[in-house]
Amino acid sequence: MVLLIKDFLITRSINRDLLLGLIPTIILVGLLLGAINYQITAKREIQLLQNQAEELTENLARVTANPIFLSESNVISSVLREYMKGPYIVEVGVFDEENNRSYMDTHDTFGPTLTIERPITMFEKKLGSVKMVFTMNHITTRQNQMFRYTLIVIFCYIIVVGIVVVVLLRLLLRKPIKKLIDNIRTISDGSYEKKLGPIKHQYIGMIAYEVNAMVDKISNREQQMLAYQEKLRSLTKEMLLAEERERRHIATDLHDRIGHALTNVAIKTALLKDFVTHAEAEQLLVEMKELVEQSAQDVRSMIFEISPPVLYDLGLIAALDWLSEHATKEHGLSVTFRHELELNELGISLQVLVFHAVRELLFNVRKHARANKVEISVFRDADMLCISVEDDGIGMSKIQTVDQNNLEGFGLFNIRERLSHLNGCLKTSSETGKGTRVVIEIPEN
Repeated sequence: MVLLIKDFLITRSINRDLLLGLIPTIILVGLLLGAINYQITAKREIQLLQNQAEELTENLARVTANPIFLSESNVISSVLREYMKGPYIVEVGVFDEENNRSYMDTHDTFGPTLTIERPITMFEKKLGSVKMVFTMNHITTRQNQMFRYTLIVIFCYIIVVGIVVVVLLRLLLRKPIKKLIDNIRTISDGSYEKKLGPIKHQYIGMIAYEVNAMVDKISNREQQMLAYQEKLRSLTKEMLLAEERERRHIATDLHDRIGHALTNVAIKTALLKDFVTHAEAEQLLVEMKELVEQSAQDVRSMIFEISPPVLYDLGLIAALDWLSEHATKEHGLSVTFRHELELNELGISLQVLVFHAVRELLFNVRKHARANKVEISVFRDADMLCISVEDDGIGMSKIQTVDQNNLEGFGLFNIRERLSHLNGCLKTSSETGKGTRVVIEIPEN
């Protein structure tokens, strides 16, 4: 019982809310009716007492007229004693004006009283007057009894109305609402093909109709969003492939034109050296040859930076291995590459994206992390392919990690957006002084 009461007082429900709204109304109406009944009862009792008092006083004036006229004081006293036996009478008095005498009998009393006076006449001559005093305590008692009775009736009325309201709510509201909730749960799994069944209750049926309309709108918008996302994924893939094709085209042009030209210049410079006997001219040719060879080496580095042939010839694992060696050689970082599986099953567009993402991460490490060691790892986590880049640099605070979107450059932002369109993601974890770990996650499917 206690649990039911607590549940009723604490749990928000239609039954409770309606009952809590009805009960004060019933109490106020009951109290108002009780107050009205109290006033009506008081007026009725007072009027009844007034009528009885006037009748008794008139009777007393008639009875005492003859004894006063004959000066029979014993008779008057006897009459007063008899009248004092009547209900609600607390005082009876007779005044003889001719003899200037008063007769009175009284009882001790308290509370409100009603006093009635009438003249004593005989042969149209006033002989004196009578006075009767009546107590009104019984009226107050009757009023209090009526008030208590009214409160009992109100209490019973509240119980009866509450039971009736609960039953009606269960029949008229709770069942339709429960059915509505059950129907809503059927579409909460995201299957917008399901609709709410018909509900006979007028207003709850209107709610079900509006919910169905809302589900239709959400379904249409979701289908539009899915179509837009699919188009965006396709455009992202095409853009990535177009970008990579342009990179390969530029790299090929650099290799075929500038690279070959520089190589030919270096060869001819070496041949020209054999025909020059002047020492200064020979030294100048040597410097020109070294400069051309360095330029050729720079062009080859640019070709690998723009579009490494190893990525297309040997796959992503070999390309990441080359990238690790290149970062170690060119930037002085101690880069270690570990892998537990091959990634050749990934499409070429995704391999290109991962390669450029790892290269961008290594660039950020060199630029911001102040790290000495970097570890690149390839592993599987559940149904995700993961590529991790972890350094031992200065790291970032928790605030910086949370606000990493504001800290990363356009390169990482671009990579993150492309991964999101391909159902992948880029996660960062770091602490100040403990390095930074960035993981690229890609669904296997």
